[in-house]
Amino acid sequence: MGAYMMIILSKTSAEIIELFSQATTFVSFCDASSEKNHFELSFYDCLKGLEKGIKYNWYNLGTFDLRAYENGSIIESGGYNWILPGKILAFICPAIDHKGRDGVKPLTPEQYVPIFNDLGVTTIVRLNRKNYDSERFIRHGFKFHDMYFIDGSVPSDKIVREFIKVVEEGGVIAVHCKAGLGRTATLIGCYIMKHFRLTGIEFIGWARLCRPGSVLGPQQQFLIDMQEICWKWGEDFRNGVTEMEECKQLPQHEHLSENDKFKAKYGDYKQAEKLCAAEGEMRREITKVHSNPSFKGKTVKRTAFNKNK
Repeated sequence: MGAYMMIILSKTSAEIIELFSQATTFVSFCDASSEKNHFELSFYDCLKGLEKGIKYNWYNLGTFDLRAYENGSIIESGGYNWILPGKILAFICPAIDHKGRDGVKPLTPEQYVPIFNDLGVTTIVRLNRKNYDSERFIRHGFKFHDMYFIDGSVPSDKIVREFIKVVEEGGVIAVHCKAGLGRTATLIGCYIMKHFRLTGIEFIGWARLCRPGSVLGPQQQFLIDMQEICWKWGEDFRNGVTEMEECKQLPQHEHLSENDKFKAKYGDYKQAEKLCAAEGEMRREITKVHSNPSFKGKTVKRTAFNKNK
């Protein structure tokens, strides 16, 4: 309803929040990880993210292609979503071969080639371990960058600056980690905060509207803590300073629980595998529904990794 009021009735997030001010029962968004998380993303935060998306024309009702969005979200069709339309998309890690894993069947690099050519992608950034040969993209004319950091952890200052520089070099960027949710969205968020001055919370709200499940565990607080740093980089950039000042001291995670502090440094073991397994389980349940004689040909709409509440 809030999105309808903003998109159709041209209400601002502040006006909508005021209209809903008497409601106190909204359930906060939780991240897609399996453990309890203390970071809460509110209905209002998502509205503010959508408001920025409309402001910068990342979302336009007249041009938004729902069918393309839903099709691209399906893993067998690429498992990708635009986070910054026309500039940066997030996607699931390509498969080594045509065999599925955990009940899902991602595309191989070769299968991505025609899709990415149609989308105008010029550069691939991989954030997880090297499970496939990068030459499988490079030989088709794509630029390729590896920027590995541990699953479920937060990136170093060096990786953040390296990623932003790659995006600033031009072209259209396709980024993936294992599931294309946590590490991927975290780095994209740093670029967007620098160049569009979104707050960390606004970006998380926007990213989860684009790609449900984006930004996990301690990565949420990391984006909040990186906000001022990215804004300073953006201000310098607009003043002609292209080199980003090195962060001598990254956020110290003082607002995190002890569990999330551990994850921020050492990662969340097999987090991505758990997310892929959850996707596979969801598919099996949908198959059961479809095979039930009482289902009578009805359709079940879903998007990849839609675990948010």
